[in-house]
Amino acid sequence: MLVVLGMVQNMIMPVTESFVITHTPEKRRSLILGVYYFGSRGGAGVMTPFLGFLIDSYNFYTAFSAMGTLMLFITLICSVILLRNISTYGRE
Repeated sequence: MLVVLGMVQNMIMPVTESFVITHTPEKRRSLILGVYYFGSRGGAGVMTPFLGFLIDSYNFYTAFSAMGTLMLFITLICSVILLRNISTYGRE
């Protein structure tokens, strides 16, 4: 199961990287890829202590509900930005 999960997580990386490189100005590619790598690989390392703090301060269910709501909000914002960029992509 761990091998399958690892393969699935790493199979999407080349596609995402090529999308980022294609849709990012040359001057900003390293910055955007750095943010992408931090969010996809390093983000869990940063969020874990924060999540532990929330669990200690409140409780397990409140902390995970807050994190789930935050992830939903981030996903919605990124989806709106992506859809806006896709809709204007062919008009340039």
